[in-house]
Amino acid sequence: MIVPRRRLLQALTLAAPALAQQQPLPSLSEDRLKVLRPVLDRRAAQLKALRAFEVDDSVGPNGRV
Repeated sequence: MIVPRRRLLQALTLAAPALAQQQPLPSLSEDRLKVLRPVLDRRAAQLKALRAFEVDDSVGPNGRV
């Protein structure tokens, strides 16, 4: 079975958050969490947009068809 490189990477990218949730998070103080929360929220939005981005399989790794 041949799997296109993009589909494989997409599947791995989608699986990463599920794997990360299995590991316990280090404890954070409330003050530290107040500082980090906006950064984490912004980063989550960026990752969501990146995961939703579709690239046609006919486009090569260097951007050429």
